[in-house]
Amino acid sequence: PKLPRAGADPREGPPAPGAAEPRGCPRAAARAMEVAYTPPVSPGQFFSLGALLTGLGLAFMALFFTLQMGAARSGKGSIVMELGLGAVASGFLGFGVLFLMLWFQLFV
Repeated sequence: PKLPRAGADPREGPPAPGAAEPRGCPRAAARAMEVAYTPPVSPGQFFSLGALLTGLGLAFMALFFTLQMGAARSGKGSIVMELGLGAVASGFLGFGVLFLMLWFQLFV
């Protein structure tokens, strides 16, 4: 196969994948600077992180339900506390289920 050269005829098309590029080519310099992507959470930790977050979410949800039953009997209850506890439980459950689905290789 012919290697492209500076000032080559544009009708010849782009260089073949893996073909050597001439020195001084901006694409060659960009490829030399590429760094491999490392995810913020290792796929090996998906199960433990998912189980931990789901467990915390279930604990906060149980606390939320317990407080709801107590507030219904006594007539006391704080809307701020209920909303805060519900948001915390929802966040933990949401991220826990997300990591468990990633562990099952259901990429969402």
